[in-house]
Amino acid sequence: MARYFGNAVFEGAEVSDKDYWRLIGVREDAQAEIEAVIGGRRIENVYEVRGERDACELCETKIGEIGTIDMLTEKDCVPPFHDNCRCELYPIGYCVM
Repeated sequence: MARYFGNAVFEGAEVSDKDYWRLIGVREDAQAEIEAVIGGRRIENVYEVRGERDACELCETKIGEIGTIDMLTEKDCVPPFHDNCRCELYPIGYCVM
């Protein structure tokens, strides 16, 4: 099964199973159990767009958006949104796709 991680998706590069588990931070002893539960589906990080309280109008419309990198990219919600943008993606969990 092809596994992708981070920007590897955009570049079309695959990572090995061993590297995939290492990159998402799963201990080796938990890998088999997770594989049994997810049945070969992929795990993706979920992010929230966070910014400052005094953010500009453009950033205010995007702060609070939640999703995977692909979902946020489709909504044009991956910072920076402009020069001097202080918004960031904050990891809040994982989802099984």
